[in-house]
Amino acid sequence: MNLADCLTKMPNAFYYYMAESLGITLKCASDKVSKHLLEKLTDGDFLREMLSRLTPEETAALDILVFQGDDNGVGQELAHQFLNQRRKDKKVPAKQVVNGLIAKGLVYAGRYGYRDIYFVPADLRNILAALLSEGYRDKLELLSPGTQPVDLRHDHLAIYQDILTFLAYIEFQEVRVTQKRVIFKRTVEKLLSRFAVREVENPAAPSLGDYPERFELIYNYCSMRKLLVIDDEDRVRVTDLGRAWVKLDLAGKVRDVFDFWLEWYLERDKLVRRGYFLAGAAPAGAWARVDSLIPLIQELPQPWQGSLARNFGSWLLNHLIRLGIWEAGREPESRQVVVCWTDLGLGLRGAQANNNNLGLPEPEQRFYVQPNYELLIPKFLDYQLRWELELMADLVKVDQILTYKLSKESLHRALEQGLSWQEALLFLEQYSANPLPQNVRYSLEEWGRQYGRLEFMDVMLLRCADVQLAGEIKSSRKLKAYILGEVSPTHLVVPRADFQEILGLLTKEGYLPRRGIITYEGTAQGKIKGSTEGEPGRSTAGTKATKLNMLTGQGGEQGEPDYFLEVAKRRKETASPYKTFPVLSPPKLPARNTTVAQLPLKGKTVEAPAQIKYFQEPDLFSRKVNSDSRSVRDMVELIEEAIYNQWSLRIKYFTEGRGKSKQRVIQPFDLEQRGANYFCHAYCTWREEDRVFKVSNIEDIEVFED
Repeated sequence: MNLADCLTKMPNAFYYYMAESLGITLKCASDKVSKHLLEKLTDGDFLREMLSRLTPEETAALDILVFQGDDNGVGQELAHQFLNQRRKDKKVPAKQVVNGLIAKGLVYAGRYGYRDIYFVPADLRNILAALLSEGYRDKLELLSPGTQPVDLRHDHLAIYQDILTFLAYIEFQEVRVTQKRVIFKRTVEKLLSRFAVREVENPAAPSLGDYPERFELIYNYCSMRKLLVIDDEDRVRVTDLGRAWVKLDLAGKVRDVFDFWLEWYLERDKLVRRGYFLAGAAPAGAWARVDSLIPLIQELPQPWQGSLARNFGSWLLNHLIRLGIWEAGREPESRQVVVCWTDLGLGLRGAQANNNNLGLPEPEQRFYVQPNYELLIPKFLDYQLRWELELMADLVKVDQILTYKLSKESLHRALEQGLSWQEALLFLEQYSANPLPQNVRYSLEEWGRQYGRLEFMDVMLLRCADVQLAGEIKSSRKLKAYILGEVSPTHLVVPRADFQEILGLLTKEGYLPRRGIITYEGTAQGKIKGSTEGEPGRSTAGTKATKLNMLTGQGGEQGEPDYFLEVAKRRKETASPYKTFPVLSPPKLPARNTTVAQLPLKGKTVEAPAQIKYFQEPDLFSRKVNSDSRSVRDMVELIEEAIYNQWSLRIKYFTEGRGKSKQRVIQPFDLEQRGANYFCHAYCTWREEDRVFKVSNIEDIEVFED
C-alpha cells in the first residue's frame, strides 16, 4: 500500500492532528488536505528536517520499521521487542513511541492475517531509508582524496546490451525449454558467449534459480516484465512487449531494469537492502570501504544478522556493478574492496530519469561495412539498429567493437522474416559510415534474386492407369478446374486441400477411385526405402479398411506382386516410416505360431509368415501386458508385432524426471537394444513428435484400435 492510499483512508479529524504533530498549518480546503499532507511527507528536505527533531527512541523505532519491514509490515509485539533490544540502556515505552510516529504520518497500524502490524508505506519507506542512512555517514571509512583505486571493474551499460542480445537470439533462433521449464544448458552457454561481459560466475554465490547469476538476472527481468513467454510447444517466444522494449529510449530501459531490480531482488534480503542504503550515504565521488559497512549492521536485531557479510560481496556488489550503478576497485596498499557510485547510479537515486541526469551517452547511428562482409559495430549503437542487424547478420565476435558478418544464410533468415533484399541493401547504405563496398552490394543483389526461385508445393498426384483415362479427367468440365499440372502423361497434380471434393467428383463421374492415399518414403540419399531396383516402395495412410486392402494387394495393377510381401520385407530391413534413426538392429525373437513359406518376388525369394492375422480379428485387440503379469520379453514381442503390422499401442509410461505415469498412444517404428535394456522408437500422438521409450518403464501396454 502506498502513502496516498493510507492518507485517503484516514478520518478528516486525524488530518489536523497529524498537521499539528508535523508542525504545519493547513490553509487549504478540506478536500485538498490529504493532497497537501502527501506533498509534505514526500518532500525530502521536509522529511530530513523532521527526522532531525525525532527523539533517539523514535529514530530507533523508525529505523527498525523501515529496514525490517516490508509490504506485510512487522508484528506489533515483535517491533516492541526489537526496540527494547536496541535501547538496552533505557526502558522504552515502545507502544507510546510508535504512536508518536503514527501521529506524524510516518508509520501506520493495520492487520495482516491474524497479526496486528506496524508498516511504512512502500513509496515512503525508500525515501526514509535513504534519509536514515545519512545518519551513518560519519561511520563510513572513505579513501583519502586523491587516492586512486586499482583493478577497477565497471560494466556500465553492458547489461542492457545483453538483454537486447538475449531477446534477439530468441526472436531469430529456436529456443526450447526442458520439462522443468528451464532453457537447455547448451543454449545458455551460447548466449553467455554472446554477452558483452564474459565474467566468471562465483560458484560460492547464493543461487536464486537454475542459471548463472548474470543470465538469471536477464532471464528473470524478461520473464517478469512479460517480454517473453513459453508457448504450449515448449518454445520461448518474444512477445509484443519485448519488441516494444527495443524501441524504448535508453533512459526508459535503464529506469525499468533498475525498478525491476528494486522490486524483485532488493526486497528478498533485508540486510542486503540495508547495506545498499548504507552505501548510498557515501558522498558523491567518494570511495567507501566495503568492510566498514559490515559493523553498522550489528545495531540491527539479532534475527537478521549474519547474511550481509556473506551476500554483500558475492551478490549485492556483483548486481550493482552489472547494472552500472557502482564501480568497484581495490585500495592500493591494503587491497580492501572499495565501491563508488557512478553518475548513472546517482542519477537513478534522483527524482527523475532522463538522459541529462543519468549521464547516458547518445546512441551512435553509424557502423562500418567491410569488403570481407564483416560489420564493425560500435559499443553504443542504437538498440533498434542492432535489432535489425541481428536479423540480417551473424554475431561472430564480442569485444569493445562487435563484429557481425553477412552471409547467404543470414540474408535468407531475414528474407524468411519478411525483409526484402532491397530493404536490407537500403538499410546498410543508410547507416554505413563508409561507402558500401561494391562486392557486398553485388552479393546482396545476387543472393536476394535467388530467393524464391525454388519452392515447395504441398500438392497431391492423381495417378491414372493409362493415358486415355488421364485425358478424360483433364477434359472433364468439373474436374479440369482442379488440375494444376502434370508430371507425366498419367500423373496429374491436384491440390491437397481439395482432396475430398476431388474424390467426391470422381465417384459421381463413375471412375470409382481408390480411397487410400499412397505415400512414397524417401531417404536422405535419394533412394526409396524398401523397394527393389527401379520400383518405389509404398506405405499407406488412411482408414483401417484401406490399410487392409493395400496389405493384401487387392486392387493393385496387373503384373504387380503381392504388396504385403514387399511391406513385410521392408519392415524387417528398415526403421521408421516417420524418421530414420541411427539405432542398433532390434533383438531377434522367434515368431509364435507361424510357419515360413517361400514366395517369389520379382525373380527373388523372400520369407514371410504364411498365416497372417488381419485387423478384423476381434481377439487381436485384447492383447495386453500389464504390471500384474509384467515381462519385458512379452512387451518386446508385442512391440515387434506392432512394428511388423503397423499397429498403434496404448501404453502407461512412467517418466523418471517427473516421477509419475501417463497414458499415451504411440506408433512404434523401431526397437533398439542397449546392453540389457530395450528402447522403443515411436511417434507419440500426445507430443506429436518422435520419442524414445524405455521398455522397462512401460507399466501397461495393449494394442490400440483407432
